[in-house]
Amino acid sequence: MSATPTELPSRAATGLTTASTNDGAISDTDPTSTAGLLGERLQAWKHAVGYLEDYMGAIEKIHRAQAKEYERALKTISNPLKEGHHFDQSLGGIAGYFENMRSNTQALINTN
Repeated sequence: MSATPTELPSRAATGLTTASTNDGAISDTDPTSTAGLLGERLQAWKHAVGYLEDYMGAIEKIHRAQAKEYERALKTISNPLKEGHHFDQSLGGIAGYFENMRSNTQALINTN
């Protein structure tokens, strides 16, 4: 079962695609015509999607950095309390508080 490479279709450049790939160039199409208006709208959408891609990339980097910081914070409270038997082990006690902090920090790591 060897996979044979398949030819992917290629796209021929038109006047609108040539103008849209060069963002700095002035379009040859008339913006008052239907084709010109469509070209301008497609160009606007292209830029809007580009902005969204850049924004999502920046947010992804922020979340990755936050997850690393939360992992560092989790390491500081990951071990059980020393002399934990001196503290209240019930639901509202100090030991339960630290366990709650561990689980909440782990949840923050998982969401980032």
